[in-house]
Amino acid sequence: MFPLLWVCKCCMRSLTLGFTSFRSPNKNKHLPTRVLAGFLLAVTSTSHADEHLSHLKTLSLDELVNIQVSISSKRPEKAGDVAASLHVITSEDIHRSGASTIPELLRTVPGLNVAQSSANYWSITARGSGGRFANKLLVMMDGRTLYTPLFSGVFWEIQDALLEDIERIEIVRGSGAAIWGANAVNGVINIITKKPGDTQGGLIYTQLGDQDQGSGGVRYGGAISDEASYRVYAQYSGREESVLPGGFEAADDMDSLRGGFRVDWHNTALSSLRLQGDIYSSHIGEQASVPNLFNTANDYKDVISNEIDYSGANLILAWEQQHPNEDRTSVQFYYDRIRREDSILGDYNNETFNVEYQYQRAPQGRHKWVWGFGYRLFRDNFDVAADFIAFTHPNDYGEWFSAYLQDDISFYGGNVVLTGGLRLDHNQYTGLEAQPSIRVRWHITPRTMAWTALSRAVRTPGKIDEGGRISFRYEAPSPTSMGLPLEAVGMLDDLESESVLSYELGYRWQATEGLNLDIVAFYADYDKFRSFEEPTVQFLPSPVPHLQAISPGDNKIGGEAFGLELAMEWLPRDWWRLRANASALYMDLRAIDGGSDTTFVRNEDETPEHQFNLISTMNLHSNFFLDAVVRYVDKVKAFEIDSYVAFDARIAWQPTPDVEFSLVGKNLFDDSHPEYIDALLRSADTEIERSVLAKVVFNF
Repeated sequence: MFPLLWVCKCCMRSLTLGFTSFRSPNKNKHLPTRVLAGFLLAVTSTSHADEHLSHLKTLSLDELVNIQVSISSKRPEKAGDVAASLHVITSEDIHRSGASTIPELLRTVPGLNVAQSSANYWSITARGSGGRFANKLLVMMDGRTLYTPLFSGVFWEIQDALLEDIERIEIVRGSGAAIWGANAVNGVINIITKKPGDTQGGLIYTQLGDQDQGSGGVRYGGAISDEASYRVYAQYSGREESVLPGGFEAADDMDSLRGGFRVDWHNTALSSLRLQGDIYSSHIGEQASVPNLFNTANDYKDVISNEIDYSGANLILAWEQQHPNEDRTSVQFYYDRIRREDSILGDYNNETFNVEYQYQRAPQGRHKWVWGFGYRLFRDNFDVAADFIAFTHPNDYGEWFSAYLQDDISFYGGNVVLTGGLRLDHNQYTGLEAQPSIRVRWHITPRTMAWTALSRAVRTPGKIDEGGRISFRYEAPSPTSMGLPLEAVGMLDDLESESVLSYELGYRWQATEGLNLDIVAFYADYDKFRSFEEPTVQFLPSPVPHLQAISPGDNKIGGEAFGLELAMEWLPRDWWRLRANASALYMDLRAIDGGSDTTFVRNEDETPEHQFNLISTMNLHSNFFLDAVVRYVDKVKAFEIDSYVAFDARIAWQPTPDVEFSLVGKNLFDDSHPEYIDALLRSADTEIERSVLAKVVFNF
């Protein structure tokens, strides 16, 4: 695999030589010539075959509501029948988005807040509680949980795939824990890649831009036999650094190489086997702010150019059997390994083994049953190099056990369906956790549906919550600190699970053949959020005399969140599709059970209250396409970030069925703007710039 990755990287770099930045006129003197040369190379290298680019058509509303999804019940069902706040990003949406990364694809999902805090770091959350280390959103790819037990969240900077190979992304806002388990507190994201049978033949793409240093990928799919098909791919990505508020470069560029394969066997129409895997390596830079008691000239902190190297691999083996009575049995195993080498923090290693069994009963009268159980084993270690972070258990080992049951009960000829579910998870930190859910959907007419849901979910502690010590900062001497510097320390140990009781009410209406409306109201009652309580202060004589304030961690923050999400799809013409969505979120968090934390309560202000998206998709001609997105994001009060309007546009030309050229502009309304600030392990406050990207894709 590594020789293939090396060849791909060399090819992509040769295609993009000299195409690095629009910011410097000297760097761009020969830019048009080089872009044209890359395009001509792509065209002259194309050989026509039966496999073509995406069909580039506007889906009808009937096709959209009948898309088969599995995120709500772990079995195929129509998107229009799901009793949840569901949004589906189709392969067509992905193709026409102009996005280069998975987080970019999620920007226009209603009720989802996606903010970029540097060239590589993201805050992605549903219905509040964001941040780079957000931990209340469950994310999966092909059944593999993209989860780190370090902080119960996702390293978004390394989650990648060949976007052309993604079939769809299913997103549910609100709890999905009754089926998927812990950490599905505020939402679930399920990324599903295409079957090898749908990606036969070859595909090559390359893209060049001022923020994209030069990226590209190659994929080839073929048939092993009448029952088996395969796909292999390799991809290189390079990203330019972002800027600091003064216009200086932030030294947070990225270089990434990834490859993988997938093989599907269908021995009969009733049995299938899937084997797939990925391997990757990434180098990421950042400007890190590190506490330093000796740096009195810079508020007791150093700003250091940090270097981070990621490497990892995963392997999935899945088998499914349909029985003669239409019952289905499935078993899936995956192995995931990640290594993170940080020149400041140290080295982190994690290995995860997971196996899950599921049985789906065919409809039995009014009932549709699905049940299953799973086992997860992980082991990790953190070889800490920094003196401001420590773990009581640097080497850890854990086991999770889970079992779930769900039943759909139909009434009145199937017009009313009651869904009851329960999942039991047992983890090494808090023991047994129960996560029940009950949902009701009512098909009022063939074109209207109302639904409601009541569910409970938990966020189980991560490694950092069970013996983590963080020195947040040093504060300058003040009268209250007796004229000495003050070290603020958080000590986390033996925390309980955070929980939510979620109430939802939705209405879905296909008003006409060309207009769909979706309305969701929600209320969430949060309990036992992580807090830092009244500190214990002590005097330390070294390395220089100072005070140390240690705040013990606890679960003494609670409160409510409520809001409204609106989504509309409209086909004013058969060549024009319009989508609009808006969301409002209001949070009220406070100290409970005698708690004293006022700092972490403010995370209610770390998510914008209002967002609006307008997406236009136009087929101007049989081979010309114009797509545009307008996004409004409200201010982020906690970081004093102003509201902003972002405009992205994409124009594409498909001269033959096998070749497509596209030009994408992002954040075209202003030079740069901040979107988010890391509040915990803080990187430099960077801004997201205007950017332009040219891309060519061809099949052979």
